[in-house]
Amino acid sequence: MTGPIMKRTAGDGVELALAVWGGKGKTVFCVHGISGSCRCWDNLAEALNPQHQVLSLDLRSRGLSEKPASGYSVLYHCRDIHALLKHENMMLPSFIPGLSVLC
Repeated sequence: MTGPIMKRTAGDGVELALAVWGGKGKTVFCVHGISGSCRCWDNLAEALNPQHQVLSLDLRSRGLSEKPASGYSVLYHCRDIHALLKHENMMLPSFIPGLSVLC
């Protein structure tokens, strides 16, 4: 399997990186731990593809996402996820696995 398609998308006042592993069926939206990146889900995405579409963002200041001077509480991360889902016109995904503080 090849890696994900990387795209830029809107968070809550910041630009976020979004990894998209194509596939059919239900969407799995993965949230990495506070010190990770969207690529920590590569193995899961490979296992679920092509039966599911797998998406994962880089949280603010992680990976390829924008790195603002402030705004790193769980509340800001949740606002970013909400804004991303709205910006991408996505309904709530079927499954949302997560790691670390966002679980």
